Amino acid sequence: METKIIGKDDLNTAAALIVAGQLVAVPTETVYGLACSGLDADAVEQVYEVKGRPEVKPLSLMLHKGAAVTRYCANVPKQARVLMDKFWPGPLTIVLKSKDIVPDIVRAGGDTVALRCPDHPMTQTMLKKAPLPFAAPSANPSGEKSPVTAQEVLGYFDGKIAAVVDGGKCGLGKESTIIDMSAAPYKILRRGALPEEEIADAASSELADIRRHMRIQSAKVKDSLQKIISSPSYAKALQEPIITMRSERYVVPVKAEHKGAVPGLVHDVSASGATLFIEPMAAVKANNELRELRAREKTEIERILAELSAECAAHREDISSDFDVLVRLDLIFAKAKLAYQLDAIAPELTDKHLQLRRARHPLLPKDTAVPIDVALGGEFDTLVITGPNTGGKTVTLKTIGLLAAMTQCGLHIPCADGSAMPVFDEIMADIGDEQSIEQSLSTFSAHMTNTVRMLKECDDRSLLLFDELGAGTDPTEGAALAIAIIEHARKCGALIAATTHYTELKVYATTQPGVMNASCEFDVDSLRPTYHLLIGIPGKSNAFAISERLGLPEEIIRDARSRVSTESASMEATIEKLEQVRQLMERDRAEAARQLREAEENRRKSERLKAELSVRLEKADERPSAFWLRPSPSRTTRSASSTRCARWKKRTPTTTAPTTRAPPCAAS
Repeated sequence: METKIIGKDDLNTAAALIVAGQLVAVPTETVYGLACSGLDADAVEQVYEVKGRPEVKPLSLMLHKGAAVTRYCANVPKQARVLMDKFWPGPLTIVLKSKDIVPDIVRAGGDTVALRCPDHPMTQTMLKKAPLPFAAPSANPSGEKSPVTAQEVLGYFDGKIAAVVDGGKCGLGKESTIIDMSAAPYKILRRGALPEEEIADAASSELADIRRHMRIQSAKVKDSLQKIISSPSYAKALQEPIITMRSERYVVPVKAEHKGAVPGLVHDVSASGATLFIEPMAAVKANNELRELRAREKTEIERILAELSAECAAHREDISSDFDVLVRLDLIFAKAKLAYQLDAIAPELTDKHLQLRRARHPLLPKDTAVPIDVALGGEFDTLVITGPNTGGKTVTLKTIGLLAAMTQCGLHIPCADGSAMPVFDEIMADIGDEQSIEQSLSTFSAHMTNTVRMLKECDDRSLLLFDELGAGTDPTEGAALAIAIIEHARKCGALIAATTHYTELKVYATTQPGVMNASCEFDVDSLRPTYHLLIGIPGKSNAFAISERLGLPEEIIRDARSRVSTESASMEATIEKLEQVRQLMERDRAEAARQLREAEENRRKSERLKAELSVRLEKADERPSAFWLRPSPSRTTRSASSTRCARWKKRTPTTTAPTTRAPPCAAS
């Protein structure tokens, strides 16, 4: 195929070729396009083949300036009409809902069509002569640079298309801007030759006019200032030959010692005082006009926004309803996403009983957090948690409180199946040191302030969490006060979890019905907490052991041990024995579990072997019956069988008792 070069005098031929289903490259104000009949599916297919364009990418339709857009579009919004009136012909492509008249291959199977009105006189003439739209992507192989001259098109498609209309070099050299207006909100799909700012100016004709004048006026101001900074007579007076802005007015930077050399208004001074930002008198009038235009622009923008708000107000009920639905959906999806991330479950909602199985702090990484088991509200309503510092006591309180709060919010919680949580009216916690010099609060005073408020508001629907209850004062008084606070809260019916180091609270939890000890396990050998929560066992502070491991002299340790009261020492010894018994029981339980696993494995092996043996026996029983039922052998077989029989008789002792089973030769 020979590709023709067509000039402006032979546009009828070019239009006829396109109508006949041929491919013709045409010029536009942006780049050259590869045009064919936009209503001819076969011709459009040729465009895809020649360009090597994926068929999932739709094509745009070129229209004549006066073409009826509604012939190809199901709906043309008011805003689209505004943009068409302002920028067509021009480098703007608008995507709208399509009618069925547009071939499916043009739309790439979608329900929208892209429309474009090119600003080139030769292409507009061809569109007028051919009473149909052109499907015209850029005239380049997919992935190559878009051509801006006829010769570049020939370099791509010489001999592959019917003709190239030579309209000279394209002025812009950049593809059109594409805006999708098929559905709200409208969005720009491709930034191209038409700037977004100009599209925004089309919100109203008044706004467009104001901004056009602003651009003109701004250019005037810059021109007048450019003359000043370019003049040799002002070179010594200027700090730098630049134009800048102060208070929304264009100014030039002038050296303080030469301020008289540039007559004008001072709008600002540098931090050092060495530079004055002066508006020369030659620019004052233009700056004033520019400022007036900015004021008009602001007024027009407010008017447009008010108009849009009024349109929205007419649909306020629908908007409000949609907003509520979207908020609920967003919340549901957010909850689901959080539950997935935390590997969380929905707890059983109970009236009073709290049961957490393998609970994890929701803010700790799930692969490193040590799970804990916690129970409240069943056999006991109060949990006294003891153990060394950094052992996990406070984290346990926070885990209980956070999971309770998450349940209140309708969230899944990071626990194992079988967990249960009441719905509390109040979740109150006194955790951390809130001492304040400003408020004249010591550690003890701060804790008591919180505790007083908690006791005033607690009832049988409350969860109270106390960290280091009674700390910060005399230990004897603090322990007595802590016990009294717990007893008062229990009378109110609240569920309570408290951490402490006081031996008196350990004894109280051991002897008082409804109160249970718990401890955070600590490995003294490694000086590391295990973070396991042990229900029913009080914990040791392990101060002596930790101090000894850290290097405190042995004589000091011995002296300290001798100063511990007999009662406290007896309590600590009892706890140590309980811990030893617990560890022994844990080892025994682990050994029993191991033996149980081995026994179960042996049982499974025995059953498997028994089954295999049964199968073998069944197969062995089947073999003789199959032998006796064999058909009579042939003469040759009979002879061989007789030989085998003779051998069998020879091997058989004469003293052998008679048998009911026939020898192998009996079958013959």
